[in-house]
Amino acid sequence: MKFSPHVRLFIFLVTTFLVAASVSAQSPDSMQRWQDFDFSKAALKAGDLAPVPLEDLKLMRGIVFGRHGRIFKDAEIATYLTAQDWYKPNHEFQAFQRAVAPAIFRRALLVQIKGKL
Repeated sequence: MKFSPHVRLFIFLVTTFLVAASVSAQSPDSMQRWQDFDFSKAALKAGDLAPVPLEDLKLMRGIVFGRHGRIFKDAEIATYLTAQDWYKPNHEFQAFQRAVAPAIFRRALLVQIKGKL
């Protein structure tokens, strides 16, 4: 079945809106624990992350680096962070990331994410 370009655009916009709304709707409850978690003072164990859905792991990454102002290109993370009161985008984040961000945490989180794919 062929749709006109206007109908296809409408379907695309509605789908995009619904996906963004579902991410925003499900995130606050499931992500509250990680928003309150102090990653600088407590170590995560594999068992802590095993039950976390892949979508939430992605948003966790946004929380960790978003606290320092990282600006994400990923639409889901950017939408989630923009909705948070504490998020303040910082265009100087790249320098911070290279100098201060803990590479061990980044590696451990990526290993967990890849293990769930």
